[in-house]
Amino acid sequence: MVLLLACTALGIMMLTVGVFLHLSLPGWQYLAGLGAYPASRREHIRIPKLRRRLSILFYVVAAAFLAGALLLAVKAISPDLVFAVLPPVILLAVDGIWILYRIYDDNSYTTRMRRAAFASFCIINIGFIALYLLNVLY
Repeated sequence: MVLLLACTALGIMMLTVGVFLHLSLPGWQYLAGLGAYPASRREHIRIPKLRRRLSILFYVVAAAFLAGALLLAVKAISPDLVFAVLPPVILLAVDGIWILYRIYDDNSYTTRMRRAAFASFCIINIGFIALYLLNVLY
């Protein structure tokens, strides 16, 4: 029951964020993470395209969570299967956000900064995959 409520709540939250981004409702820049950028940096980000792609990504993640909740509600799948499928969905969502920012951010960064960002990306992904495999295998 808790997993059903968690999947439903996360799905509704992701859907809400997607709608905020899609319709450019007040506060969408903070939900997209653009509020932390100074104006000089925001000028070099292709914000309309980034906003649209992020909203699509949030819609897809919301659909995955809501589908999991629906399948749990009708007892078509077991909670173990949900625990096996939703973590990769979360990882792909985080990677999708990271990649979208990489594509649409035209700011100039030093080589050292780019290497550090790529190293962080790899470390986070490897750590998440390792923890996921430990959870699934044991």
